[in-house]
Amino acid sequence: MTKAILLIAAACTPAFVSSPVWAQTRNPALDSEARLVQARPLPLESARLTGGPLKHAQDLELEYLLALEPNRMLAFLRRSAKLEPKAEGYGGWDGDGRQ
Repeated sequence: MTKAILLIAAACTPAFVSSPVWAQTRNPALDSEARLVQARPLPLESARLTGGPLKHAQDLELEYLLALEPNRMLAFLRRSAKLEPKAEGYGGWDGDGRQ
């Protein structure tokens, strides 16, 4: 336990922090003299979601959107265009008077 405390104390001393080892690990992007790197856009066909929570969310959203019925989605739009709706519209956020 005493050795661990001494090691931690030694690591926190100014001589250790200003050593060349720390100087080599500095981030050159934060240097005022460093050349700025410009970001370039990545083509969408070069990016793929192959797994993880983002892919899972994408799959759930696709499943939800494919389950929607177009005639129900267009019901209130058809009514506002003075056309007869082909199905009863969805309620909630897409309900009557919200478009």
